[in-house]
Amino acid sequence: MNELDFGGRQVLVVGGSSGIGNGIAQLFRSQGAQVRVWGTRAGAADYDGENGSDLAGLDYHQVDVGDKLRLGV
Repeated sequence: MNELDFGGRQVLVVGGSSGIGNGIAQLFRSQGAQVRVWGTRAGAADYDGENGSDLAGLDYHQVDVGDKLRLGV
């Protein structure tokens, strides 16, 4: 078994829209995972052209963990 094979698995990276989190998200994707990332901007296009942000192949969702109503808490 290859410990880095994430084929068929789903991964969530909170803060995966840019910087280190985005690098982690892309690494999981390169190892076969279906990756969802949470970020604060309305859509993935809002990160276009930003250094350190590559959302290609990732499933982006806007989430504000401070918004209790949106999280259903």
